[in-house]
Amino acid sequence: MKKLMSLFLITVLCSALLLSSCKREDTASNSNSNSNSNSNVDSNSNFDANSNANSNENNSTSNDDALQKPLGIMDKISMAMNNAVSYETSNELNINALVSGQSVKIEGDATGLYSNEDNELYYYSNTEMLVNFGDTESVVQYLEAYKDGYYFFSYEADGKDPIKIRSQNTETEFIEYYNKFLSTESLLKDYGEIDSVENADKTNVITLKKFKTSAIRMLNNQMGFPFESDGVKIEDIKVTITTGADYLINEAKIDFLFSDNESVGGEKITFSNYNKSEKGNDGISKYYYFIVDDARALPMLSALISNAQAKENGSFDFSYMMQSQMLGSKETYEEISDISYGVLNGKYYFNIKSEINGTACTITYNDGVYKIDGTVQEGYNDFLAEAFINGCIDPFSFTVNQANDNYIKRTVGNDGSIVYTIALKPEKTPIKDLVKGIFNNNGISYQGVEIKVEFVIKDYELVSMKYLIDGTGYIRESNSTYYAGLDIITNAVFKSES
Repeated sequence: MKKLMSLFLITVLCSALLLSSCKREDTASNSNSNSNSNSNVDSNSNFDANSNANSNENNSTSNDDALQKPLGIMDKISMAMNNAVSYETSNELNINALVSGQSVKIEGDATGLYSNEDNELYYYSNTEMLVNFGDTESVVQYLEAYKDGYYFFSYEADGKDPIKIRSQNTETEFIEYYNKFLSTESLLKDYGEIDSVENADKTNVITLKKFKTSAIRMLNNQMGFPFESDGVKIEDIKVTITTGADYLINEAKIDFLFSDNESVGGEKITFSNYNKSEKGNDGISKYYYFIVDDARALPMLSALISNAQAKENGSFDFSYMMQSQMLGSKETYEEISDISYGVLNGKYYFNIKSEINGTACTITYNDGVYKIDGTVQEGYNDFLAEAFINGCIDPFSFTVNQANDNYIKRTVGNDGSIVYTIALKPEKTPIKDLVKGIFNNNGISYQGVEIKVEFVIKDYELVSMKYLIDGTGYIRESNSTYYAGLDIITNAVFKSES
């Protein structure tokens, strides 16, 4: 359930439908021009001049070339939304699914406001989710905002240990972050079928269906589906957008199509108050938010991990090193692996070449067959294979509520890469119990552990992710105390896609 608790689906799906409206100078997503927004409008007007020639005709196709006609409507919507000075959004999310015979119910509400009045960018999104799983109930509140040159981030689960951080960021920095992590273009480009209807009153209804496998895997990964082998998962989604005659979105509906006949879910997003929204009192005061180098780091890392785990085809080098010093002796365990993974012909696969303390080992999972050094192993499936690779990418299941909000550091490298270092609260992670267990098994009393996660990005792509774990313990014999140390370092270095 941890993945599910950390998801803010409303924010993700709603932001996809905002059509990158924060970045008004880049309104045309298919344009190669870097000119101003008026030039973009002119350059795209010829693209869809005849897209609605047949006003009441239902245009449906899965051929890429034939998609040009309905895509013209999407382009008109994009331009209209980007020319809006301000607007508000209201979201409702409901999911009812069955997991291991137990009901999982997710309810979410969110409000949002975008404004660029007087060329001063303002963005606000506040989400609350209620998750019921069997007899367990959890409430998560999540806020992101940009105003007065500050990015604000707030997270609170079950009213405990709230995280409230802010950082000074330029509008350009926020827009880059928004376009990469909040405005998920997959809902606008990764479909295989589009229906477009222009009504007699010039209003429009657009339906997007048959999304790519990679987009659905990403959604399942963010949601935490499936929870178990052969468990329920989302197989497809249907997005229905209605607009006025001015091509501004009035409403968007998202239907989740699950793999069973009993689970249902959907989201409704309403847009309102175009060009007359008022910022009002959002209750955000910088004095209640702890200032850090870059508050974007927490939601950014969560999104980057999810992106890496949901890749259709990916590869990375993974290393695991554990070094212990106890009673004057030192022991080292080291594992180095070259990993490729993804989906081929609808089935999950991975290929791993490892060296464990210098001993070579090959592990593969292809077409449902799991092998170690060529010997077939039983009892494995796609669910377990994907869970294994996800565990290599993020061995200790990072969530934002693990972060120590007064230690988030940012440094810039000479090559333009950015290094973020976040201290984690041991009691919020599985690492504390791991270190305690290792010490206890060796007759050593646990004293404490320091945990940091370091990740490197370049052009907002994940370059590497590293856990740095420093555990300390002690042994008392007679009148003497002997200290013990345990260092664990995991590192995933991702390879550039060719």
